[in-house]
Amino acid sequence: MRIKADTMTRNRERIIEALAMLPDDVLIEVERRAQFDAANDGFSAGGSGGGASSEVSRPTELTAIAIIESRQQADPQMTAFVILQRELALMRTGALRIERAMYVIRHIQDGRRGRETSLHSCQACERDDLVDRPKNGYCPACRSAWIRAGHPDRLAFEMQRRDDIASHLPA
Repeated sequence: MRIKADTMTRNRERIIEALAMLPDDVLIEVERRAQFDAANDGFSAGGSGGGASSEVSRPTELTAIAIIESRQQADPQMTAFVILQRELALMRTGALRIERAMYVIRHIQDGRRGRETSLHSCQACERDDLVDRPKNGYCPACRSAWIRAGHPDRLAFEMQRRDDIASHLPA
């Protein structure tokens, strides 16, 4: 992979521009507006109001109507709110990775010298960690958890570990 300063600078500037659109008052307004349910606005579903009775006597039609009424309505505004929250969480994770990478860059002065320690990404929690060498591809905390769990299936362990960590992140 080729490292280019101008590409990194453009990426950094684009992130700064995006974050500038999110002052605290905007985030507070997003939280306030997200509390309202677009599907339940108090108005009827529509129709002309004329015609036969709305009573349905056939079971098949009753089932179809129940399925239609239980469907979630598309809410593009709530979708945007969810995307905003998820992307900010990913940016936070990225910022932490950048901090760790900068730690390595600042503390290793000469790129030609030997690699006593290096930055490795844990296969379970996906966190970058400074270790002498990764054991089983896991950081020390995940490796201990994997051993305590009795060496379960790696894929299932990694997925469960990520879910556990994500559930403990602040919203």
